[in-house]
Amino acid sequence: LAEVLLRPTFPEAEFARMRERMLVGVREAENDTRSVAARRLSEMLYPPGYAYRAPAGGTEESLKAIVRDDLAQFHDRHFRPKGAIITVVGNVDPADVEAGISRILDGWTGGAGRPTFPPVAARTASEEDHATIPGKTQTDIALGWPLVDRSHPDFLALEFLATLFGGNGTPASSRLFRDVREKHGLSYYQYAAFGGALGAAPWTVHIGVNPSRVEFAADLLRRELRRLSEELVPQDELDALKLFLEDYPAVQHESPERVAARLTEVERFALGLDFVERYPDLVRALTAEELKAVAARHLGVDRVALVSAGPGDE
Repeated sequence: LAEVLLRPTFPEAEFARMRERMLVGVREAENDTRSVAARRLSEMLYPPGYAYRAPAGGTEESLKAIVRDDLAQFHDRHFRPKGAIITVVGNVDPADVEAGISRILDGWTGGAGRPTFPPVAARTASEEDHATIPGKTQTDIALGWPLVDRSHPDFLALEFLATLFGGNGTPASSRLFRDVREKHGLSYYQYAAFGGALGAAPWTVHIGVNPSRVEFAADLLRRELRRLSEELVPQDELDALKLFLEDYPAVQHESPERVAARLTEVERFALGLDFVERYPDLVRALTAEELKAVAARHLGVDRVALVSAGPGDE
């Protein structure tokens, strides 16, 4: 770790090999309906130049343009201690860890601190787009909104709604699974996603369907999303998800790696070192009325961006 932080070398041959590998990945993604739908959605949600607009793995144009010195300069500017978080979890003595890190990273100085992100203008109208990829047998739909950062007072309710609607990366039972996949036999996969970010995090829904059922699927998604802002979550559904989420941190903390990731998140977003202990109470305090109001503020179907990617009229 110290070598990477203090004395990186960026060998030209390794740089060229990695760039070629990433270019292969980008080209493969351009022929993948799920990847194309997600990328096009990000382009609809964020303005040019915004960090969340471009794919993390770059584009063919950006990868071809980058040179080894670009990496060295980026590392020199950003891989610095100001704003860095080092989390250590295990059977260790904190004083020994601190002394060891200080010794190993002696001379590591400077940095610009953590990045800041400008606000993203709220969407005022719905928008749809289709990316045609000939020869495909599946169409993928991605929809969403650019919403709030981790510090926003509506964040927890929006996170809860994403889990209720589409799992949000957990094994929780969701409306997309019950009412879209099971009831209608509609989707090959389905999920909603919303997570902590320093800028306007996207609240998104992703689903893969038979191309002949795209319109039905899009209409069904809109109808199910409207329910979030027009109906109170039934008490039994609310209580079941609360119970799941109250216990879920225990599952997340089964290994040192997961504990480290959670503590890093707590520090990154200044949630307070007692956040893990407070989290079950915060979840229990959510009400059906609050969830409905938050959905009405942020998840308006009349402002949603929707992208499909798949075959055209073949």
